Amino acid sequence: MQRTLAMLALIASVATTAQAQTWHSEFGVQSGYSRIKLAGTNTSDHIDVFGVPGINLPGVLPGGASLFAILPWKNKIAFETSLSALQGNALSPALPGDATFFNLGVRGDYAITPKFYAAAGGAVNWIESTGQHETQLGIDAAVGYRFGFVRGLRGRIEASAQFYGKSDLLSPVDIYAVEFGVSKQLGARSRTSAPPRASTRAWQPMLGVQGGYTRSHSVGGGADLTAVSVPGLGGSVTVLGTPAGPPIVFAILPIGRKIAVEPGLDLSRIQTSGTTVFGANASARLNYAVSGGWYGALGANLVYIKATGAGGETVTGMNLAWGYRFPFSSGLGGRFEIDYSMLRKNDNLPLPATNTLGLQFGATMPLR
Repeated sequence: MQRTLAMLALIASVATTAQAQTWHSEFGVQSGYSRIKLAGTNTSDHIDVFGVPGINLPGVLPGGASLFAILPWKNKIAFETSLSALQGNALSPALPGDATFFNLGVRGDYAITPKFYAAAGGAVNWIESTGQHETQLGIDAAVGYRFGFVRGLRGRIEASAQFYGKSDLLSPVDIYAVEFGVSKQLGARSRTSAPPRASTRAWQPMLGVQGGYTRSHSVGGGADLTAVSVPGLGGSVTVLGTPAGPPIVFAILPIGRKIAVEPGLDLSRIQTSGTTVFGANASARLNYAVSGGWYGALGANLVYIKATGAGGETVTGMNLAWGYRFPFSSGLGGRFEIDYSMLRKNDNLPLPATNTLGLQFGATMPLR
């Protein structure tokens, strides 16, 4: 009898351990709201930032990194790394010359339940500008809730706090954020079989994020922008007075055997001292599968800007692209793309007409 009870206890223990495996390898992108305050002061001055995906320029608009990866370690514990980086020139009138921004976070995630979790770790900001560079260290704590999202994607809602210390060039700041994340499990198999006609289609439904090299040329004079960014630059600096790059987040929506619609979007909103600036950077195009992984694309662009005390203004344009798609990692796809965008001038905005050339790498998450 005792041997039987011991055997049952062992089986129950193994079953419990198996159920406790709540983490999986995942890659994702997160967006949301951040409040940035100067640490150690009682002043009510602060900067509120909203971005899709999140905005992070250490020393200027320090927030959480927008790309993250989850790496399981034990049954209830996983390591999570997050990253964002930007190197460019003439990013805005307030940032003349070359500047480099880098943010890396490393933390441990603990599953309190299969859906609720807590996290703690550290982060580092690195900035280089006008020949000077600085490293700023911080700590990070968060609580969150995970859930199934749509068609093979996972979602999470997270509240976090980051505290960065003082350095020679950067002031100490406290950052409080509420963010929504979307991720794809790596190595996961589709729960449903492919539809009968799926093998004849060149495109599959996907959600993606892109980044890389961008060069925006101001027609008729003015400063040009050259940048390398992970994730993409998008419209995050348009609110600072610089033309936008290609939208950061995109989706692939098949409408035929060789044709797909690709909408793209990123949003930026900054509020401080009673002034709010909002920017929306959107595109829509048709992708045509030429042969193998090669494709061409043609579409339209729309940039919308709204500031306190002024009406909303739009800038329209068009874009074209040529790219190559390939399997990237288990559960993810990849693509390299050369794109060219042309934006018209709006006389009510300080932005000139611009031509933007980009070399982008995109990571795509299948929606299945």
